[in-house]
Amino acid sequence: MTFIGKILTGLTLVLSILFASLSVVVFATHRNWRDESKKLETSVTELTNANTRLREDIQRSKDEYAREQLARKMAIASLETQLQTAVDLAKRAKDESDSLNAQIGTLVSKGNTDSTQLAAVTSEVSELRTQLRDSRADRDSQFAEATRLTDEVHGLQGVKDTLTAKNVQLAASNARFQKVLEANNLTEFDEVESIPPKVDGIVVAVAERDLIEVSLGADDGLKIGHTLDVHRGAVYLGRVVIKQTSPNRAVAQVLPEFRKGLIRTNDRVATRFVN
Repeated sequence: MTFIGKILTGLTLVLSILFASLSVVVFATHRNWRDESKKLETSVTELTNANTRLREDIQRSKDEYAREQLARKMAIASLETQLQTAVDLAKRAKDESDSLNAQIGTLVSKGNTDSTQLAAVTSEVSELRTQLRDSRADRDSQFAEATRLTDEVHGLQGVKDTLTAKNVQLAASNARFQKVLEANNLTEFDEVESIPPKVDGIVVAVAERDLIEVSLGADDGLKIGHTLDVHRGAVYLGRVVIKQTSPNRAVAQVLPEFRKGLIRTNDRVATRFVN
């Protein structure tokens, strides 16, 4: 073998080793990129699934918010209607009270006028009697006139007595009305339509958002806005307000400020709880 052949053989060996090393590096690099690609695909899939779940959660939140907004608008509309009804009833009650007070004032004024007239007639009778003593010649005619005037006085006295009795009756009636209002913790301006009838029933169902269903309804006199007390035996549990009625059922909501315990089915409901 010549010297050039030896050089070529050595060069061939070096190149072989170099190409072999390069092949190993390329294979290792290719394998690492494939693993990274699989890892990235797994991460993308997880992120995509998480994004989908987040979008679904956002949509559910939007739907719940829309429902809550609608419920609040309906509740506000109902309260505004009740407020307008209460204002109208208060105005009518005030008008009736003003009319009654005006009638009483008219009767009192008329009674005072009659008393003045009676005093004037009495004075005139006294003067006629003095004239009767001074002029006996005209006694018969003056006596007849005095009799007539006396009858008028008696008639006026009867009118006065009648008006006085009516005034006493009106005052007594007004006092009785006032006692009834005080006994029921009411004033003349309160809305009587909001006072619930005397009822007694049970809780037939308990739902979410502090809603319950009771065994009483419109046929029992319940209306939207009426309040009932809930108790279990001698234990007071809270107060509810009627939100919806049917002939023999009603849906009510627990008032948080009156809650004293957990309400369950078969608990009693009544107009007012008395222990």
